[in-house]
Amino acid sequence: MTVLIYGGGAVGLGLASFLLNSRVEVDIIARENTVAALRVSGLLRKGLFGSYHVEPQAFHAFSSLEEVPRRQYDYILVCTKSFDSLPAAQDLARNGWLFGRNTRIVLFQNGWGNAEIFASMFDTKRIYSARVITGFRRPAPNEVMVTVHADAIHIGSLFGGSPTELEEL
Repeated sequence: MTVLIYGGGAVGLGLASFLLNSRVEVDIIARENTVAALRVSGLLRKGLFGSYHVEPQAFHAFSSLEEVPRRQYDYILVCTKSFDSLPAAQDLARNGWLFGRNTRIVLFQNGWGNAEIFASMFDTKRIYSARVITGFRRPAPNEVMVTVHADAIHIGSLFGGSPTELEEL
């Protein structure tokens, strides 16, 4: 399974750490200071689920999609703040080579309205939304701490997509 995490903040890095621990191939799009720290020191997760460190050679981090080698992903997890939904959707849409026939976009963002932004640029069958009731904090650019966990992540579609499409994830 190949996953692109678009947004290397607290939620994005937290999700990346769990996916990497499950042996998933992960690429991360993040700000330059985060990318630099990830490339040098890897990714460190601490907190409720224990400590886990991923060496920098176990994943890839990029500051833009233009740096990503041409490959298609099974899942693209959008982990930006809601106010960055439009630029994120536009950036992903400009780089259609990221998408295979079955690539799914999963929005790990707070609030309503994000899915509609993506639906204006992508087939709604690709778009899913996630509910996360887990607290993530970022004490350093390459470090994430899990501070609270109230329930499992739930993923579904606001557009009638089947949740079985996401079983692997």
